[in-house]
Amino acid sequence: MKTFYTLCLLLATTGLFAQKNLYVAKSGKQYGYINEHCEWVVKPEYDRVFKMDGNVGVVMKSDRHGLINRSGELVLAVEHDYLKAGGGMVMFRKNEKFGYYSPEGEEMIAAKYVKAKPFKEDRAMVLKGTEWIYVDKEGNEYSVGSNMKLHNFSEGYGLVLDKTKGKFGYVNDQGEWTIEAQYDKAKDFHEGFARVLVGDKWGYIRQNGEWLVEPKYGNTFDFQEKHARVLTDNGYTFLKADGTELNLGKVDKVHDFTEGVARVIVGKKVGLIDGDGNWLAEPQFESVKPMVRGYIPAAQKGKWGFINSKGEWIIQPAYAHVAYPSQGMVPVMFKKLWGFVDESGNIVIEPAYDNLFELPPMGIASYNVLKQPLYQNGIARAKSKKQWNLIDTQGQQVCSEPLDYIGVTMIED
Repeated sequence: MKTFYTLCLLLATTGLFAQKNLYVAKSGKQYGYINEHCEWVVKPEYDRVFKMDGNVGVVMKSDRHGLINRSGELVLAVEHDYLKAGGGMVMFRKNEKFGYYSPEGEEMIAAKYVKAKPFKEDRAMVLKGTEWIYVDKEGNEYSVGSNMKLHNFSEGYGLVLDKTKGKFGYVNDQGEWTIEAQYDKAKDFHEGFARVLVGDKWGYIRQNGEWLVEPKYGNTFDFQEKHARVLTDNGYTFLKADGTELNLGKVDKVHDFTEGVARVIVGKKVGLIDGDGNWLAEPQFESVKPMVRGYIPAAQKGKWGFINSKGEWIIQPAYAHVAYPSQGMVPVMFKKLWGFVDESGNIVIEPAYDNLFELPPMGIASYNVLKQPLYQNGIARAKSKKQWNLIDTQGQQVCSEPLDYIGVTMIED
């Protein structure tokens, strides 16, 4: 079974399935999936469809769940009480108990658990009787003891609360304690380090349980690009992966590093530093967003544009809002409508769109939404007057008739 399952995963990840880009789409009151040519891969005949996990997506009709693949083939009939795809497996419910299918519809773990969670890092949390345990994708069970609260795995380690002791520790993928429950609070591992609380101070541990920095911080954040934000007695700074701190002087706030650049706030102005704490751009901007694909959105006098890592304007601040460029197309908002300019700021597509994102409209989407590439293979989604279409890099509509909704479901790089 393991060899068959591994082969199926290999096929699914080597591009042998037919479709590249798929979008959730709605026509009238029914949902399906379209490709980048606005062709229905899965006809709009479902009450609801979900974003795909890998090669498969869950569909619903009359409160029954089914599973469909990116080629439009029905993998599991629409007759299940509950299905949820995640982590390379599909959780299902049968007779009030939970089990797991493979993405190809093979039952890998029988429905025998009272409760269950989706897989993450090849482990899932399930409730067996009155005890939460971990299972792997072949159904092997790993108990960490009674009266435990389990968390998902991160970087090969599961965070566990021993409710009897009231302390946190970590187990390996076999359910064995590698770091005994001893912390008042603890977080997942990121880049090899985890934040832990002892008393009222936070510190960082390595994956072998040794201290990177013993508890001394009033507040901490996860490592990102080998730096972690920390609150010292003198204010915020960055802790490096070697245990040393950057000397930033007096600053009011710091943000995580992205692409080697971090935003630092002094007073009401934002500047940029490199990984050694050197100023790349002195604090001078009203607002700055993280760098993504080499572009940094920045605002001056209430208008947005883009700067580079030196603080030099790439696209002058002239817009109500901006989103990150992709494939040479730069989304910008003129008053209340979105359009596109090129990387020199020349208009390519006139402003005509209410929304380009999942949610919400009017340019107030979060960083996690705005950073997603809008254009993939020369195609983007756009909403105008309550209807959606796919557009190319010239603004030409791909769908002959607009749809009631188009949402990103899965896009291959």
